[in-house]
Amino acid sequence: MIPPVQNPLDTPASASDAECGGPVARDARTLSWGRAVALVAVFAWLGFAVGYAVATPRDGGTDPVAVGFLQDMSSHHRQALEMSLIVLDNGETPAVRAVAREILIGQSYEIGRMEQQLRTMGQDPIDRPDVVMAWMGMPSTVAAMPGMATAGQLDALRSAQGVEADVLFVELMAAHHAGGVHMADDAARRASSPALRDLAMRMARNQRVEVQEMIALVERHELPADVTPIPPPRS
Repeated sequence: MIPPVQNPLDTPASASDAECGGPVARDARTLSWGRAVALVAVFAWLGFAVGYAVATPRDGGTDPVAVGFLQDMSSHHRQALEMSLIVLDNGETPAVRAVAREILIGQSYEIGRMEQQLRTMGQDPIDRPDVVMAWMGMPSTVAAMPGMATAGQLDALRSAQGVEADVLFVELMAAHHAGGVHMADDAARRASSPALRDLAMRMARNQRVEVQEMIALVERHELPADVTPIPPPRS
């Protein structure tokens, strides 16, 4: 069994941390775009190393929920990284950029962790099936996963500048997180591995917190963005 390992950006410990995007995010506001890209690689490697150190070939076994969740959430996270890098390049509001860097760090780490876990289960983390979410009884394509931004929305984000980019990023990322939480909540309930259930719960909790951070910064900076809180997991 995999012992639970904490994401470096797990839920902030205090209200002041949460308001500012967490202690790592506060420091991240001073990072350049190039350093943010480097951090993606560093934290993905860290997640991979942690996964290698704590996983065994039997973790998750052939559980279709575990395999499907790890494959699908890895693909889902990659779009979050893409959107975060875009807003770091063309956004303006420091608090929005801080959230983007927080997502880059946290989800890069999680991708590395998930990819290594897939390898220990005998799965290729890159050459994945075209059908997603079959493990949830909702077969679909990667592009149609809940919360995924469309090609047109990504183009609009790339074209936007300044506050317009900030607003679009916040709206797209909040919807993206809601889709990710939908999958993570399901895996947290149904995966056979306790450690995988714990990993899914941590992801869902962190993304709920990040959406609350986005709601707070929208109000604080009076951004014309529409962000809906993610409901708590059903008991």
